[in-house]
Amino acid sequence: MSKAVILDSSALIALISKENGSTVVEQHLTNAEISSVNLTEVLTYVITKQRIAEEAAIGLVRDLSIPTVDFDELQAFIAANLILKPNIKAYP
Repeated sequence: MSKAVILDSSALIALISKENGSTVVEQHLTNAEISSVNLTEVLTYVITKQRIAEEAAIGLVRDLSIPTVDFDELQAFIAANLILKPNIKAYP
């Protein structure tokens, strides 16, 4: 079984907008998850910048069938801790 890939909002926006790198994102969709915070960013971008109607934007995201992970208190602490340690690299 493959490990889950956690999508950042920019990755999903690239996919939806067919930007550079969208094919890489597409290759990982079967194992992808997105946090509720990042999903909010994606929907906000699609509705305000791409001017897609709210219902259509929600449908577009739902059609991708990417599980949404709740952003909870522990994740907030971890994220804040990473921000406060700028020398930590997110990727090996």
